[in-house]
Amino acid sequence: MIGALMYLVTYTCPDLAFCVSYLSQFSSCLLDIHHTAVKRVFYYISSTRSYVLTYPHSSSIKLEGFLDASFANYLDTRCSYTGYIFQLRKCTIS
Repeated sequence: MIGALMYLVTYTCPDLAFCVSYLSQFSSCLLDIHHTAVKRVFYYISSTRSYVLTYPHSSSIKLEGFLDASFANYLDTRCSYTGYIFQLRKCTIS
């Protein structure tokens, strides 16, 4: 199920990138709470099927990128968590 969500994030649903990335960390040991979260993501996808990404023509063509990192915020594992976003005409493309 998480693999299917990764496919959707890559090609059609960039808004789910954080939650799918977070859930994929537990794919080797999926507990009931994680399974429930995955089902909620599928419910969200089914309830927003008619939504589409649009790129307005009125704004100027401008490519922007943003990046953030937690720098080992997780005290139990001391792992960093990184995220990025790229926007074209203020609409998310990656």
